[in-house]
Amino acid sequence: MPCSSPATRTVRNAADSEAAPGAGAALTTSGNPVREGGRHRMNVRIKRVYLPAEPDDGVRILVDHLWPRGVAKLSARIDLWLKDIAPSTELRQWFNHDPTR
Repeated sequence: MPCSSPATRTVRNAADSEAAPGAGAALTTSGNPVREGGRHRMNVRIKRVYLPAEPDDGVRILVDHLWPRGVAKLSARIDLWLKDIAPSTELRQWFNHDPTR
């Protein structure tokens, strides 16, 4: 079940994100990596896969077990589909799009 409010936000890394992407979300990276304190940092944005792809999206990565309904693979412009690291069915059902969890 997709989230009711589509949102895009920029995070520095996964630890800065309040929630991992759920069903129908894709990670996008944009810009060049920035070197900070001996480490490279890159902007990572969480974006609904149902929103149209934009030129400034950068690399688009889908993290979900199933391909989203009604989304053509060509129009989604997904560069990488990571099924194996997607949250389990049990975890998605427990989370149920409740941001307080």
